[in-house]
Amino acid sequence: MQKNQINFKNLDIDESIALRKELIAQAKEIDSSAPWSKIHPQIQDLRRTWRKIEFFESAIEEELEEEFENILSIPSSKHKQDLEEIKKQKENIISEAKQAANLTNLKEATKKMNELMDAWKACPRMDKETDDALWTSFNAERQKLFDMKNEYYKDLQDKFNANKALKEELIQKAENLCQSENFKEAIKQSNELFEAWKKIGSAGHQHDQKLWEKFNGFRDEFYNKYGQYRQELEKTFQENFDKKMELVNKAQEVLATNTYNKENTQAMKDLMNTYKTLANASKELDDKAWKAFKQVQDEYFEKMKAFNQNKREMWHERMLQNKQRKEELIAKQKRQIEYLNKEMVYMLSESQVDNAKQEIVEKEKFINELEEQLKDIETRLHEFNEKNN
Repeated sequence: MQKNQINFKNLDIDESIALRKELIAQAKEIDSSAPWSKIHPQIQDLRRTWRKIEFFESAIEEELEEEFENILSIPSSKHKQDLEEIKKQKENIISEAKQAANLTNLKEATKKMNELMDAWKACPRMDKETDDALWTSFNAERQKLFDMKNEYYKDLQDKFNANKALKEELIQKAENLCQSENFKEAIKQSNELFEAWKKIGSAGHQHDQKLWEKFNGFRDEFYNKYGQYRQELEKTFQENFDKKMELVNKAQEVLATNTYNKENTQAMKDLMNTYKTLANASKELDDKAWKAFKQVQDEYFEKMKAFNQNKREMWHERMLQNKQRKEELIAKQKRQIEYLNKEMVYMLSESQVDNAKQEIVEKEKFINELEEQLKDIETRLHEFNEKNN
């Protein structure tokens, strides 16, 4: 029987009871495992129809109504249990959302909150009042995280802007270094700029690469300029080194003569003075040239010293021999004078005596000359000893 064809006001008790039994049969057919959104309209429809049937206050009607309510209570009770489970699930989601909102790792917190939102969407809806209250609590935790993220990204953007300003300042300094001619100081400053750059944080993904390319571009420009300078400098160093090695060769030529006279000694001194006027090469080349030049100079003056020492010793030896010869001559002359004095006693003629006396005078004069010479030798030997002791 179709409900829209029933005239509920004209039903007698038997028809009423039959209709109620039909409604009970329909209630039994309800699938209590189906979603409440499908079950609930069926129950409401059956209840509306049941209330339209006139009640004759018979015992059987009361029994039928009790049976009807008991049947309908089964899906309603299950639905109530489901609602409690749904509420519990959403409360658990809210509890986890509170924990997620307090995480310090925003990336992890956002991931967790998104997972909880997916879980929330998967939960069936409840009655509007309960659902709205739970949603308000859940959304408050989500908003708390969003506010924290907004504050974080605002602070992060401020840091990005500050870092961008610092990097732009370093870029300007790097550009200025390209104009510097003081490469030693400029290299030091370039290294300091690079160290400072490494300590600055990000300026944001959209700026970092462009800022780095600009900064590094000026560094490349500076080091290219420095490379050209080094090439010219090394060329100059080599030229200065070659000039010094020319002096080394000239010093070796002087040394090779094995002659230690005033001319060669002065030539060596002149070479040293000229060497001192030459411009520097690199430290390595300067050390090499100086070592070679100093070695030749040292060898020459050491040999000259040995030569002069040998010369002095030979002079000393000659002087000693000369002194000895003069002493022997003086002694010989004195012996001869003594002999003549003795012989004059035996001389017979006056002319012989006069000749002997004249010879003695000449010998004494010769002795005086020798003694003067000897005195001079002794003076010179004394001075020599004073100077060399």
